[in-house]
Amino acid sequence: MKKITFGISSLLFAISVGIASLAATAAPTPAASELLNNLPDGGAVIVVDVQKLLSSSLFSQGKLKSTLDKVQMEISKAGLNLADINTAALSFPAATFNDPTIVVSGAFNQQTLLSHLRDSDKTKIETQKYKNFDVYTIKEIANPTAHQMAFAFLDANTVVAGKSTEVQASIDARNGDKPNVTKNAKLMEGLSQNSASAIHFALEMTPGMTKGLENSGMPMPNFASLQLIFGDVDVASGIGVNASLRNDTADHAKEMTEQLGSLLNMIKGVLGASNDPKTSSIAELLKSLKITNDNVDVKVSVSLPVEMLNTFFK
Repeated sequence: MKKITFGISSLLFAISVGIASLAATAAPTPAASELLNNLPDGGAVIVVDVQKLLSSSLFSQGKLKSTLDKVQMEISKAGLNLADINTAALSFPAATFNDPTIVVSGAFNQQTLLSHLRDSDKTKIETQKYKNFDVYTIKEIANPTAHQMAFAFLDANTVVAGKSTEVQASIDARNGDKPNVTKNAKLMEGLSQNSASAIHFALEMTPGMTKGLENSGMPMPNFASLQLIFGDVDVASGIGVNASLRNDTADHAKEMTEQLGSLLNMIKGVLGASNDPKTSSIAELLKSLKITNDNVDVKVSVSLPVEMLNTFFK
């Protein structure tokens, strides 16, 4: 996006998938566990250790490096630098799983950021007080009905961004006026399983979500027993995704493992019979997909080594 508003949105999206980095000279910043105290309770949470992410071999790939450069170019218009970012945490409302609240720690020059935004002839900044915090809303002058992003500096090294309602919810969570995400025992249990990874996540399933999976039009397993999905993304050598699908009983987990295994074999068979060269990379990827059962958990893992990534990002 060329406009500053969307440039900042690009930053936030980049953070959510880990496109950020930590400067060696950055000031001390809150640990991930502290960031979670600023997130309102919700149905899903993602934590990104961006230092691990950007020091990996992942961004040695030409296309990913190019994407990173483009994001930096956009957000520099708002006075931000990817090298200022340390850790990011996101929470999603349970009802919609849209419009996340994003809390980022790093070395931020608040005055420089605000000056860049105020000097732009394409956006205007409105300020509103909320419980002694300044909440800034960015509005596009040419398109006042466009999506408006708000943000607030929670302290010298922590900023929260999202819709204005999400920013206010973060302030409420920080102040203890409303529960923060650390009060959600299920999500915290899921996050604790993979806390050392570059990216770790947890998603609490609802009956509406499991019903939606079953109505997707594909021959999906019965997900009614699915309670929680949690896992991590490892970037030590390529990309390794590990997810645990926690069921209500061990018997249901075993049944789901068998159903997912059958579905995987069916897809492999379809791709194997295809002569389309475009599907060859997908077929290779599926060879590394493993589905196993461990008590109430269905374990799903897939690994993309650097050599395979080269074929995806040519």
